[in-house]
Amino acid sequence: MELTTRCYSEAVRRTIIDGVERTARGIAIVGGVPEDRMPVVTVLENESTPATINDVALAARLQKIFVAKLGAANVIERKPIMGSEDFGLFSLGQKIPAVMFWLGAYDPAKVAESEKTGVPLPSPHSPFFAPLPEPTLRTGVTVMTDAAVALLQ
Repeated sequence: MELTTRCYSEAVRRTIIDGVERTARGIAIVGGVPEDRMPVVTVLENESTPATINDVALAARLQKIFVAKLGAANVIERKPIMGSEDFGLFSLGQKIPAVMFWLGAYDPAKVAESEKTGVPLPSPHSPFFAPLPEPTLRTGVTVMTDAAVALLQ
């Protein structure tokens, strides 16, 4: 059996792994498995990535830059999600301040319709995902340039 686990901290990751080990052993004991046949839990550390956690101070700085450039109505704060992402590697497990932000790419009319009807928009991994290339690229390049210039001053 293989598992993928997701969490918001290394402490929770360790708790999950410990729980998987205890559960596997407990089920084996209840099932009468002899000691020499107990399940072995192997964590593939080279296939694991640290949680992606935005640096709070850097996120606040970037938010000010983005609001100044795009307007407050176009900068939306979101709750953390349990996405599968390797971005945490860039911060070396939070040793380097990093922020991952999402760039809106949907047609505003489709967003309004989704909000009105409650029908979710297709995700970026869907064959039905249809971003608007020109404004998306322009906005992304603009805010990243402004961010880089501000952070390097």
